[in-house]
Amino acid sequence: MARDGLAALALAAVLAAAGAAPGLAAEEAILPLDAHTVPDARALAGEYAGELRALNAGLARCAPELDVQRHGIGFRRPRGSAGGPPYLTLWVWLDPERPPRGPTLTSRASAAFGRYGHGLFARLLDRSPVFADSRVGGYSLVLTWLGPTERGGRLVGESLAVFADKLATANFVHDTIGPATFLARAEVRAFDGETELPPPALVLDDGAAPAGLPC
Repeated sequence: MARDGLAALALAAVLAAAGAAPGLAAEEAILPLDAHTVPDARALAGEYAGELRALNAGLARCAPELDVQRHGIGFRRPRGSAGGPPYLTLWVWLDPERPPRGPTLTSRASAAFGRYGHGLFARLLDRSPVFADSRVGGYSLVLTWLGPTERGGRLVGESLAVFADKLATANFVHDTIGPATFLARAEVRAFDGETELPPPALVLDDGAAPAGLPC
């Protein structure tokens, strides 16, 4: 990829609105070393190749309804942090048979994060050697689903991207803070088709019981 940032990643997601291929092998799900254009991200990807494969295998086992986007697992820098540390990134397509519901993209993004945010950030945090590495700044999660709008006879993909530092993620996963507080500390972005929208104010209850993955 020409850019090692999640803006290009998320735009690629919405352009590929037909969805991801199910059950990608690790070689397809994980961003190749030579595609990590930032040297520190490439070094992390090489050192933690086993952790990235374990992340992909765990998702295939515990959340088979989710499809990892091709090259959707890797180390990337958030937007606007050209000199900042890379984040461990996971990008998945949600089950097309159970898309998030709601009258607006914000309501659908809220439903998507409420269903999968806690469980998937927990999967990222489970990579303990990555968490302990000071070269890693945090985690980024991209959720993409087929929205209700058709363009050119095809449903348009919608995406929610959340970037969070390691401390905020650990507090969220271990239920020290709720989802609303977590999202207030994170960078949140949303896309409708090819269009990036203003940061959405997701509606989530800090007191709600977190939804986890089944294993």
